[in-house]
Amino acid sequence: MMPGKGSSVFLPLMRKIKLRFKKSSFAQGVLTLSGSTVISQGVGILAFPVLTRLYTPRDIGLWGLFMSFVGVASVAGALRYEVAVVAAPDDGEANSLVRSALLIAVVVAVVAGIIFGAFKHYGVLGYGVFPLWTSALVSLTLVVTVWGQILRYWAIRHKKFRLIGAFALGRSVLRAIAQGALFVWQTFGMIVGESMGRFGSLLILWRAFSLRGGEERVRTSGAFNVLLKYRVYPLTLLPSALLDTVALMAAVPIFASVYGIEAGGALALAQKVTSIPMSLIGAAVADVFYGHAADLAHNHPTKLLGFLLATVAKLSVLAVGMGGLAWWLAPRLTPVIFGPQWAISGDMMAEMVPWLIGMLAVSPVTRAIFLTKHPWTKLLYDIPAVVVVSLPLWVSIQGPLQALILISWLQGLLYGVYLLLLVILIRQEYHEDNKPCAVLQD
Repeated sequence: MMPGKGSSVFLPLMRKIKLRFKKSSFAQGVLTLSGSTVISQGVGILAFPVLTRLYTPRDIGLWGLFMSFVGVASVAGALRYEVAVVAAPDDGEANSLVRSALLIAVVVAVVAGIIFGAFKHYGVLGYGVFPLWTSALVSLTLVVTVWGQILRYWAIRHKKFRLIGAFALGRSVLRAIAQGALFVWQTFGMIVGESMGRFGSLLILWRAFSLRGGEERVRTSGAFNVLLKYRVYPLTLLPSALLDTVALMAAVPIFASVYGIEAGGALALAQKVTSIPMSLIGAAVADVFYGHAADLAHNHPTKLLGFLLATVAKLSVLAVGMGGLAWWLAPRLTPVIFGPQWAISGDMMAEMVPWLIGMLAVSPVTRAIFLTKHPWTKLLYDIPAVVVVSLPLWVSIQGPLQALILISWLQGLLYGVYLLLLVILIRQEYHEDNKPCAVLQD
């Protein structure tokens, strides 16, 4: 009786869940991106225990310095016009933004290479250890990285989530192969391998976009007018995005400068491993969330706030569970997986849990601020976040672990403030007045 009764309840429930899943493009999009990202991150997880035995903590530290610079510079690579690709009301403007952003990226990459050369010349934050030719590699890596970002937003607009998944998988696989093959070059094997992986994965997106490249022909004057129309992105969103990325990426250069290049390398590994949840889940949710949030902002504005809060609630449960596992397992497993010389990285991972919980629960929905009339208010989060991550530069803190504990708790608190700010803005602009967002208007 009981098994039959249980089956009579269980099977209809499973059919109902399956039917709802088929009707939910959001859930399908998240699953598609998450599935491909799981595979790509799996490649990285399997590769890094090998890489940490092929490369020294100093090698990883210098790779972390290089990637921190590229990570910050890539935010300014297209002046944030790539974000506008999703919000544009029609495909003509979106394609015009893509083409203009691709050209802007080349100019910004050249400037970034010059700035990196200046950092190397004056020894800013430990960058003096790099040879001069690395400046050219920075420019090349930045072009490839930013072009990938631009075409990724184009794919988000058209809900080509499988294409985005293939892009992520290609980068991970090619990077792992290149870095492993170039280990005899030590530090620069890691860096050049990173660049090669990014270039190879770009070809996946580039081929797909080229199929649509001739659909819209926009004159130079027309393209300039489109850029002018979306000037809020470089004028308002770019400073905020730069500060946000500095708050995340500057930790490795700062720790390398204050506590030594080996401490920077340990933190680089810790950030690499702890970024896996964001890569597996957060990035997929963020991409799909932003696409659906833009649709709701245009067509069903009163549903936007509920959608945001429901997404945060589900992510929070997941974030707390993963954070608890990281706190317990990281110090115990890190020396086994990556080698005994990386034990401090495991301790760092455990201390970063409050920061990671806030990031995983809130960060995927923060793009919704681009759909409000006051995106500049994000600076209320960004400026304190940069101040917090730079604490070791101007406050005497005994060691890297003690500094990371303080930074982690303060960053977790700031994510809570960010969420509160986002809720207030969306409630005012979409829930009460139901007015269209200024960013989406002419």
